[in-house]
Amino acid sequence: MSINKKLFGIEFQQANIHGIEIFHFFKKNSPIRIQATIHAGARYDEKSGTAHFTEHMICAGTENFPSKDKLAEYIENVGGSFSLETDSDVIRVSAEVADRDDLSVAISVLDEIINKPLLRPETLENERGSILSEYTKIKTNQDRFVWNVYRRLFFQQTDAEKSPIGDPNSILSISLEDVTAFRKKYFNNNNVVIISCGDIDIKTLTEKLDSVLTNIPHSSKTPAEISQLPIITEKLSDIEIYPNSKQANTVIGFRTKTDNIADEICGQVCADYLAGGRASFLMKKLRYEKGLVYNISASSNVYADRSTFVVQTSCESEKFPGVKNIIAECFENFKNDSLFIEKLDAIKTHLKKSFFIKLQTSESWLKYNSGLAIMPDKNSIIDYLYAIDAVNPEIMKKYLKKNFSDNTIFTAVCGPESIKKFL
Repeated sequence: MSINKKLFGIEFQQANIHGIEIFHFFKKNSPIRIQATIHAGARYDEKSGTAHFTEHMICAGTENFPSKDKLAEYIENVGGSFSLETDSDVIRVSAEVADRDDLSVAISVLDEIINKPLLRPETLENERGSILSEYTKIKTNQDRFVWNVYRRLFFQQTDAEKSPIGDPNSILSISLEDVTAFRKKYFNNNNVVIISCGDIDIKTLTEKLDSVLTNIPHSSKTPAEISQLPIITEKLSDIEIYPNSKQANTVIGFRTKTDNIADEICGQVCADYLAGGRASFLMKKLRYEKGLVYNISASSNVYADRSTFVVQTSCESEKFPGVKNIIAECFENFKNDSLFIEKLDAIKTHLKKSFFIKLQTSESWLKYNSGLAIMPDKNSIIDYLYAIDAVNPEIMKKYLKKNFSDNTIFTAVCGPESIKKFL
């Protein structure tokens, strides 16, 4: 498959208003989705969970919509929706409508959330209860909470180890003053990037967005340069104990060196080969041959100042040692590139064609272009797909030598205490 913009019906457009970058994917006959990415994630918390608490508060009552349900009703009446999320690096505020006739509704929702939150004391207590409930939901789900353990292990002693949701003690300690100060400090033009997709041209979009973006406070400070987070290995394993559980959920992997788009693709090639589907190496080994797991996945995760290569799976706790040893052995054997180099062309084809399936909605174009807001190279998914064809055995060998030769393996686990003796 030859990747080109015509294949996706996409025209990539860019603009800058009031010092805020806008990346737009014009896609005819598609719904319009707009996302404000704000560099105000959990890594900037002074009290753990403040960014996430701020996310809750900014949509829990605004100047023209005093409660969240009224804001939701406004956009849902035209078939649209809005959403917010917080991760280690950013808060994302998104609004989507069916067509350009309702664009003003989406713009108004973004304006209300970003520029006009009420931040009332009574709302704070309501949201505190909601967040504590959300924490319990995450904590009781081993498959989900293992990513908190992953974060605090792989990025130990750096600001990236912080949990986006925080913990019960910190959630209880966050005040309205904390939320107000956090928003004031980080919600400014230097920290906001807009990514959008849909059937609207960039000129019309920017004209409509101007009233929102002009009200975002302007900062005279120059954004700090991005430098790679150190790799600290004081501990190589971490476990969250679930006393009554009979299952181990684990993320096993290592920090990587990802210097360019070719490295990103090489990492994804490795992940696809190891656990990219029913015919992948580890699926065959751990499920079909050994019967140790039901499902398994691998991912090459690239952030602005760090990257990792991990395998995630779950198994009965007594089977954990066998699963862990097979994955570690697989990493070791990966130094021998002959394992999958012969399948490189097939993997590249799979990557390209699978993205053709995935990239069919406006929401998916924002999801797979989230790096435009946080990565210094500003490569879009189109750049990524073009670059797949350039990856060859020699490039793969260099990547393997750089990342699989002398890596330090981390093991993050959620499960019963009996697992500790295998860590």
